[in-house]
Amino acid sequence: MKNKYINIVKKFISPKRTQLVILVMTIVLANSIFIVWYFPENFKQASLQRAESETLNISKLTQNAVASAVYFNDLDEIKNSLKATFNLPNYQSLVICDTLFNITTAFHERYPIAIKKLGLVNYYDSSFIRSTIPIKYKNILIGYLTLKLSLSSIKKDVHEAQLNALFISLVSLIIGIIFTVLISRVFTKPLQKLKSVFTEIARMNLAKRAYIPGDNEFTSLAESFNMMVDKLDKAYSEITEIHINLE
Repeated sequence: MKNKYINIVKKFISPKRTQLVILVMTIVLANSIFIVWYFPENFKQASLQRAESETLNISKLTQNAVASAVYFNDLDEIKNSLKATFNLPNYQSLVICDTLFNITTAFHERYPIAIKKLGLVNYYDSSFIRSTIPIKYKNILIGYLTLKLSLSSIKKDVHEAQLNALFISLVSLIIGIIFTVLISRVFTKPLQKLKSVFTEIARMNLAKRAYIPGDNEFTSLAESFNMMVDKLDKAYSEITEIHINLE
């Protein structure tokens, strides 16, 4: 009977605690990886979509503003029409081509290139986004406009989001470790007490008793064990008394 209780505790303490630690740490680690990867990436994609939409809208407004000046080939008026675009905080450069994609005007571009592919392209690694749209005057195609805007502010925001996510994940990991240690102690501390008492009983120290405060499975196990020791102690005393009488 004594060995039965000792074996129960030995089987429970190490494997259960190890399994609990592994389970909690796996959950915390998975959560940390999810935070570090998902939120910055999601923020990046949302920011790029917003930047693409804004770039397309700015390109259309710029095209409307500059169309008549391009049609009449009035360079001064083209510059005046583009002042609002030039003052944008993320503006980088602007190129105007004719219908054959020959560059007619370029602003703030050291080596201007005619972009023949229409639409939006974002070059996140190079920190800019580019939009090429047709220029029309009274529904007549007169050329193409390529607008280049910076993505440096978005990259900065994404970097900050990554740092914040990393900080949150580290805090979560630390909290998870502390929680794991505390919860494992909740399970193992009473079991360690029981194991200590069981060992003493196995050495025939029948005066020892297990005392586990509370109202849980460990308390019930301790009470059952104490009842068993009481009976064992009584039986041992009776046997000793009989032996003495026989002598």
